[in-house]
This record gives sequence, C-alpha cells and structure tokens, in this order.
Amino acid sequence: MFKKALPVFPKGLSNVMNVSAVFKCSLPARQDVAQLRITGATRYRVYFNDELLIYGPARAAGGYFRVDELPLELINGGELRIELSSYNCRSFDGVTHTGFIMAEVECGGEILASTGHDFEGYINESRLRKVMRFSYQRHFSEVYDGQNNLKKCELELTPFDFKPIPREVPLPCMEILPAKQLAARGMFTIGESKTPNGRFIINVTGDANGCPIAQPESAPKPHAEKSKMPSDGYALDELEAAPYLDYIAMQFKGERISEPFVQIELGAGEYAMADYGRAHTGFLRADVDVEEDAYLIISYEEYCPDAWVPTNRLAGQYIHMVSYKLKAGHYNLENFDPVDFRYMQFNVVSGRVIVNSASLRTFVHPECARPALDSGDELLDEIYGAAVETYRQNALDVYMDCPTRERAGWLCDSYYTAQSEYAFTGDNRIERQFLRNFVQAGAIKELPAGMLPMCYPSDVLNSEFIPQWAMWYVLELESALKRDPGMDKEYFRKLCYDLLNMLAKYRNSDGLLEDLPGWNFVEWSKCNTWTNDVNYPTNFLYSRILKAVGNIYGDDALIEQCAQVRKATVRLSFDGQLFEDNAVRGEDGVLHNTGNTSETCQYYALRFGEIDIDEPQYAFLKSAFTNIFGPDHSKYAELGREIEPSNAFMGIYLRIESLLALGMNAKVLEEIKSFFGGMAKLTGTLWEHNDVQRGSLNHGFASFAAVAVLRALGRE
Repeated sequence: MFKKALPVFPKGLSNVMNVSAVFKCSLPARQDVAQLRITGATRYRVYFNDELLIYGPARAAGGYFRVDELPLELINGGELRIELSSYNCRSFDGVTHTGFIMAEVECGGEILASTGHDFEGYINESRLRKVMRFSYQRHFSEVYDGQNNLKKCELELTPFDFKPIPREVPLPCMEILPAKQLAARGMFTIGESKTPNGRFIINVTGDANGCPIAQPESAPKPHAEKSKMPSDGYALDELEAAPYLDYIAMQFKGERISEPFVQIELGAGEYAMADYGRAHTGFLRADVDVEEDAYLIISYEEYCPDAWVPTNRLAGQYIHMVSYKLKAGHYNLENFDPVDFRYMQFNVVSGRVIVNSASLRTFVHPECARPALDSGDELLDEIYGAAVETYRQNALDVYMDCPTRERAGWLCDSYYTAQSEYAFTGDNRIERQFLRNFVQAGAIKELPAGMLPMCYPSDVLNSEFIPQWAMWYVLELESALKRDPGMDKEYFRKLCYDLLNMLAKYRNSDGLLEDLPGWNFVEWSKCNTWTNDVNYPTNFLYSRILKAVGNIYGDDALIEQCAQVRKATVRLSFDGQLFEDNAVRGEDGVLHNTGNTSETCQYYALRFGEIDIDEPQYAFLKSAFTNIFGPDHSKYAELGREIEPSNAFMGIYLRIESLLALGMNAKVLEEIKSFFGGMAKLTGTLWEHNDVQRGSLNHGFASFAAVAVLRALGRE
C-alpha cells in the first residue's frame, strides 16, 4: 500500500514504554488534491497547518496494521505534523508492538514526502514517560510538565514484518462541543496521601493484581492457574510524577450552581466543574491563561452526585484525570487519548489560572442513517436516543465494551452491538472487520489450541480466556452471515472447527462439557459461582453453537450432536419446576445436581434449549417467567424457593430476547422503560449495570435496547 515510506522512530526508543514523539515535514503547494497514507503504533493524530485531520489507526490483529488514507488540500502548502504515543505495554485495547510511524503523501503519482526520507523527528518531553497506567486494561495516564517541549532527535528505521491492510470502517466524527454550563464551584485541600491501586503501577500482571476480576471465594474451584508474565508499567519509585496520589487525597467543599460557562478565574485550592449535559466520548479541551506558574489537574466523570467530580467512583479502576504543570502564558489544551465524561473539573493545585473556555472534541461513530424513533412515548424515545448514542460511542474500529476504562473488543458484548450496527446503519462494516480480526490473530501461544481470546485486538494477560465467549463468537458469525450473505463463510471454517475440537476434549459420557478450563463466565451474578464441573447454561449454549456450525457448513453430524447435547442438558437440569445451574461430581464418581438455581439459567434454557414453554411440565416456569421474573426483584419470594436473580448482563438481555421470541412485545417495552429509563435521563447513555457505582455508565452492548424496541414495535 506504500510506495516509498519506511517505518521510523526516534533512535533507541522503539522498545521503550510510553514514548511521545512528533514527526514534521513541509508540503509544497499543489492544485491537485494529494493523498495521505499513514499507519503506526500505538496511537497517532495528524495535523495539517494545525488542523486536526485524524486520530488513528483503526486497530488490527497482531502482525497487521490498518492504513488510514485521506485527502489533503495543498493549495497553499504547509506543515504536516504527526503526534504519536508509543505505549509498548500489554493491554486490552490493542496488540503490543514496537513504536513506529509510516506515512507518505502522494499527488499526481509523485511522492511529495515520506517517512524515512523527508520527516524530521522530535521527542515530546512535555508528556512524562514514567507515570502510572491509565487502567489495568489500557495504557498510560497523561501527565504533562510543560506544553509542546519538543527535542529534535535522530530517526532510525524500525524494520519488521507486518501486513498493511486498509481501514474498512468509517472515519469517526470529531465535532467541537462547548460545555453546557458551569455546574459547581468550590475549594479543596489535599489530605494524607493514599496507597495507589497496584493495577496502575508495575505489578499489573502479577498474580495479585492481574486478574480482570477475582473469582468469588465461594466458588468450589478456581479458574485457570495464571502464568506469571513480565510486568508492564513503571514501579512506584520510578515515577517522574504521581499527580493521581494528589487527586485521590483531595477533600472538596463546594456547591452546585447552574450558570453559563464563561471565563473563570481560579487560584490555588479552587475548582470549577463544567457540565456537558450528557455523557460524551472524546477529548478534553480548554483555552487557558496561566497568570502564575500552575499545577492544574483536569478530572472528569460520567456521574457526579455531589458538587465535585468523585475521586474514586469505580473503586480505582481507572485514572480519570489529566494533569499539567504550566509556566505563565496562554495555552490551548487537548488531551491525547479519548475518554468518556459528562462532567469536566478544573482543579488548581498551585498558581493561578483563567479558564477562558471548556469544550470537547467528540470521537464517535458518524451520525446513523436511521431517524429518531418518534414512538409517541417520550420515555421510550429518550431510551432509544440514549441507545443510539451508546452505540456511536462504542462502535468505531471494534465493538467496545466501554469508551474509557477498557475500550476493549469483547466477544458476547459484540453479539448484541452487532445487531445495533445493522439496525442503525443498514450495514455491518465494523462487524466484518471485528470478526476477521480473530481469524487473522491465528494461534495465540498463551491459549489452548483452538481457543479464542475473550477480547481482541488485545494482549492475553495472565493467559486468561472465557470459553463461553468463544462460543458467542460462533453465534455472532451465524447471524452476521445472514445480515451479510456476501461474507465468505469459508474464511471462518477452520476457526469454528478448531474451537469445536478444543471443546470436544471436555465432553463427558453424557456428551456434556465438564470442567472446562479458563475463566468460566455465565453472568455477573451469583450464578457465576456455579460454573464448576457441569454447568448447564454453558451446555445449552454449547448445543446451540453445534447447530450453528452445522447450519453454516451443512454438517448434519453436528446438528445431530446438537440435538443429543440439548436433550441431555434439558433432561439432567430440569427439576420439575425450573432448570438447575450445575452438577458436581462426587467422591462416588457420579454427577449430582446441586440445587443451585438462577433466573439466568432459565433464560439459557429458553433461548437455546428449544423447549416449548406451553407444555404442561413447564407450567411453573411459564408462570415465573411471565409474572415474577424481570428487572423488579420484589416478587421473587412468591416462588416459594430460592432463586438467584439475574444481573443486567447477560440476564436482562437474554430475557428480552426470550420475550420477543414468545411475542410478548408489550412486556418488552414495559420492562425496557423500567430498566433503562433512569439511565437515559441521568447520562443520556445506557450502562453496564443498573447501578452508578458498579460499572461504566456507557456500555456498548446496552445499545441493543433500541433494537429490542424496534422489534417490539414491528419497525426493524
């Protein structure tokens, strides 16, 4: 794809963590429109004559790099500037690679400039290198000492084998939006220093801190043993600065206000909080005058119950702040990596700062072609709009779980977000790219042969994988081929059969999967402590993917195998009233049902067990499903037996699909308004959990709520 460009990086730094570099060249005036081609690692943004053109690249599988191509108007010529951050550490939101940039500008068949020939290189010494990570799942936080302190450097070639491939998804929408209002002002002091979360420093992949979430203590068996991997990050005693420690020690006192956001003057120990009206994804921007040398921390959040941005809403899962030490002068600040926020707070630790304006640059999927809902129900329309916004903020180059904490392309989540893409855009370009990434990944040495990573493109931290999420890949593929008959199903054949062969190793004498390795995951509720030995929800899912692969490739043997697994799972798990979650093999070598029963297990049975809920033996289940189960757990005691309620993900979504399949459309709309209405009103996005303290308040899979609304209204 490149004609002349070579991969380059500042000499001696391509394998160093968290290097910020700048590459510049001058372009001559031309009447014809030129073409810029560019790719690199890890993240870059490109300016022409100080106008931002693109933030990239689109993520790709290991060994591949997606190339951005865009036109350049060169009527007057000017300066092309590429700002790049090479993180060089393992994460959930991309594949680790040595730092490099590769770019060229072509006009009328002539290469006007290319890396390796025409670009000068600089180290951006303003962005400090040895700082805490942003989160366990993402790269480094942003800590600045100065602004645009560039040190010229020698560039060297960074040769390696990789496959350049085109960007297949639309360019993001990057629109400047001003703050809606000034929401609060007040004072703060900095109290006693607190111990930082270990996930932010060097010990992010060790046994103590490396697991995405600890297995509940009540689980009879731990999930897979974790292999120790070299730590990625900087130790606490290596850090050049640790403003996060200052921030989490801040004690605020202020009051809510509601005024237009106009010029604000802040001295040491003062803060002001801007409100953007709803949650947005993008880049924090501010026009400031520093009257006295200042230490400024800009914090942000999706939700603020008090008159200040909370220091630790998600129990220290990410560093939701950008810090600057600035000499006196005028600055236009804009952070480098996208984040999600509704509130943006200026905290002046020392010095004096005039904030002339606050704004954000969006980083979202382009406007969707489908119009607003206009259902005649105001709340339903609001939920629909929030779902579309949630999709736009989580569907750029992959289907992300959330736009801040992780930005990771999780399987299973993607099954639901893919349906949103098709409903909102009439296309599945992101899905095609997303699914192919897993094939292009090939065998990953940290995983069992045939197993897929739980999210991708990403690095496999501590050899973690979720076998159930690999199964959801197959279900999504089956749906994708229906949405896009032009997709080449043969491209995915080996992946599907390799996965089935891997799972087959764990089939017992009943044909059911037993004692699967890995982090076995069914749902964020107590039922996830019942995944050991034979887990029935997993086997309902397993039966369905056997059928899916059989349908895709015309394999009758797999369809027969599906029927056997399904019948055995129904027979062994149904207790005459409800389906139980698991069976444990006793000392006698015999499997014994535990009696553990979850609401979620019922939904797996309904979705994948092919049971007829109208048959007499399922009368209790039908009554519970229709009259008891759902978002409101107050009636569960009426069942006369213990049952673990579902959580949002994935119980609520399985329930919605089950209701739709049974034609209970009115109930779907009723429950969607009950469950999602408060979210839509508070943040304008839909959440991971129905709890402001438990997870992100902007989660990609939640956009499926709009798809369900369309189906229930007969408008899909």
